[in-house]
Amino acid sequence: MPKPQNNHPESLWRRIKSYLFVVGMALLFLLILLWNHIFISIKPGEAGILWLRFFNGTITDKVFTEGLHVIWPWDSMTIYTVRQQVANRELEALTKSGLKVTVTYAVRYCPEYSMLGLLHVVVGPDYLERVILPDIEACLRHTVGQFDSEELYTSSGAVVETIVNQTINNIGQSFVRIDTVNIRKIMLPPAIQKAIDVKLEQSEIAKSYVYRIEIEENEALRRQIEADGISAANRILADSLTPDLLRFRGIQATEAISTSDNAKVIVIGSGKDGLPIILGGDR
Repeated sequence: MPKPQNNHPESLWRRIKSYLFVVGMALLFLLILLWNHIFISIKPGEAGILWLRFFNGTITDKVFTEGLHVIWPWDSMTIYTVRQQVANRELEALTKSGLKVTVTYAVRYCPEYSMLGLLHVVVGPDYLERVILPDIEACLRHTVGQFDSEELYTSSGAVVETIVNQTINNIGQSFVRIDTVNIRKIMLPPAIQKAIDVKLEQSEIAKSYVYRIEIEENEALRRQIEADGISAANRILADSLTPDLLRFRGIQATEAISTSDNAKVIVIGSGKDGLPIILGGDR
């Protein structure tokens, strides 16, 4: 005999609560499972670009700022670092004469904040490897190829300036900004570098010799001019010393001696040219 159905309200309510409990647990499990896909936390120095699966894809005209954002689990948020970043790299390049050199450099860069959506669509999160570094290295190799090894070794500042200018111009349409490119080290083969160092040292020694020779030549010229001046002065003095002038100077000297308090003057006869002979003095 069939068992009668239990349509008691309490039994029906228990079944409903059981169903709701199962549904709630399932929703809670899904929420925990999809937590990181629904609740997006953007930290300071970061920005987000939202991709909508069912509504025309990437939102390019809006950049999501730092904070907590809630999205549908079937959508996705890509987070970019918008602070200045530094990448250190090294590469090998050939000089004008075909010599291989190793260049160590650092680039400081960041994405253009207002163009972040377009950067995400056109290039993507790996824009450093896909855009910045290839352009910098291409410019670097091209610039290094314009110098000989010695020029490159002694004029790296010009290389840096050329690289920075060319690189900024080349990637200006790539939605990123390059602040600086620093050449930290240019390594030539040890034998070549040693040869350049010796050549530069010998060049400085030769310059010092030239400088010393110039000093000696200037000193000799100075002495010659001084001697010519003394000789000319003596000739002028000799021409001006006439017998009458000498006699007059002798008379003046005699008068000065005779009026001196400490002088004892004895005049005996007369000297040459009629001047008195002066003997004696203060004992």
